[in-house]
Amino acid sequence: MVHKLLCLILTLFLQLTTIVLSASTCPAISSTKCLQEVMFHFADHQSGDEEIYFYHGDHLGSASWITDKSAKPIQYIHYLPYGEILANQRASGYDERFKFTTKELDAESGYYYFGARYLMSELGYFLSTDPLTDKTPEISSYLYCNGNPLKYIDPTGKEIEGVSISDAMRFRADIKRILNDTKFSSFTKLLKLSKNKFRYISQDALEKSFNGISLSEDEAHYIKMLTNTINDKNHTYKIEYFSMDINISEYGKAILAQHNPNYATLPDNVIGVIVGNPDSGYGGGITMPTDLGSYSLIVPTMKTRLENAIVSNHELLGHGLPCSFGITGSPNNSNAIQTENMIRRILQMGQNNGKNHAGPIISPYILPSIY
Repeated sequence: MVHKLLCLILTLFLQLTTIVLSASTCPAISSTKCLQEVMFHFADHQSGDEEIYFYHGDHLGSASWITDKSAKPIQYIHYLPYGEILANQRASGYDERFKFTTKELDAESGYYYFGARYLMSELGYFLSTDPLTDKTPEISSYLYCNGNPLKYIDPTGKEIEGVSISDAMRFRADIKRILNDTKFSSFTKLLKLSKNKFRYISQDALEKSFNGISLSEDEAHYIKMLTNTINDKNHTYKIEYFSMDINISEYGKAILAQHNPNYATLPDNVIGVIVGNPDSGYGGGITMPTDLGSYSLIVPTMKTRLENAIVSNHELLGHGLPCSFGITGSPNNSNAIQTENMIRRILQMGQNNGKNHAGPIISPYILPSIY
């Protein structure tokens, strides 16, 4: 009752006040701190002209400001916690369809479409049960993001993901650095993203991308390992990149605290130093098992981007895959070194004997068996 009364008061307040849509009222226009906050798309008007609109998301990716190619604000949207629209002010006839956490608001039903199911934002509940409800029986299969919509998003209506738009883009860039040869160009075009999640790669598209192309044993194994991970519907592999100007997510801090309770109280920059292995000069990472798969924190350095790419793949594929299957200890560590050496052979770089890695490491130079 109190919640509805507060919402009513806020709604009346917004009706009595006007937000002037100008560049001075839209801080996202001049902000360059987070490139991932600004995305663009095209909209066809009745005149037939093609206009470019820029989409400025909030910390959840929800459309907050829409601007045109001249940086002129044309729409402002404000939401209640579960996506119900509190304010929607427009300076033109254009109305952005993709609103709360980038999901399309169905004009006919008033529900958000999440791919696997629809969300009723007024109640904060999905209209159908979670397809992965057996993995989290302690959580209501209808409740959106376990009742915490300010911290988490749900990309597909199936899995709760930590908030991270740029991390998927950075991991994709790391993959492309490894597959830099022109013979991989058709395959790397298949590495498409839906915000922070890689899209499914069909077997037909995969075969066509390598039609008439010969791959080495290492290259073929890496492609299979990567594609299987992207297409895995039973596990979630989360990755987060650390930098000094962006805090580690609350989700990441919680997972790290399970590994070491001290992480819960340490400043992010201290965690970055501990995980980043500064003595190596190449950065570092850590991977932890989660209920649905794995979580990897990558601390890159600018010494060499290629070594950074090896680190991220070492963590997500080498450690993350066995973590998702409950494999720990020496088999997990050995798989990570084997994965790294496979990638190093693709890049024609020196091998890692694993002596400076947690172990013991068994057969570091063979192909990884967990894929």
